[in-house]
Amino acid sequence: MQILQWIVAAGTAVFVATIGYFQWRTAQQKVVLELFDRRHEIYREIREAVARITGSGRADLDIEIKVAEALERARFFFGIEVIRYLEQFVEAVRDLNCYGQEATATQNAIEISVVSLPQFYWRTDVRPHECMRFATETSLELLGRVSEAQSAFNED
Repeated sequence: MQILQWIVAAGTAVFVATIGYFQWRTAQQKVVLELFDRRHEIYREIREAVARITGSGRADLDIEIKVAEALERARFFFGIEVIRYLEQFVEAVRDLNCYGQEATATQNAIEISVVSLPQFYWRTDVRPHECMRFATETSLELLGRVSEAQSAFNED
């Protein structure tokens, strides 16, 4: 009778240990899956930013912010090699954003110049003066070229 009790107790202990092992393994797999999901979310955000940059050719401030936030979250989920790569990527996005802002400012200055130049020549007395080193004259040919440039710019 006691042997039967020992066998039942040992069988119950093995059964409980087996269930405990499978619960531990399931918990481990769940942690790995959650880690993968979080890593994949960061990867997806970086990929989306790359797609937006390559699609438009520019990096806006919102893209720069999203990439920087993804980098901050990535520090907890990736190794040092990935972090270094993402840091370089964030710097490249910041540079592209800066260059884009400079290009926009330059484009605005060109637009203002193209619009203002004909008005300047019509409103300003540009006849040669005695004190001028080089004589400048307003010719209809020059004004025609400026008008052509302005109309070509407006068509684009």
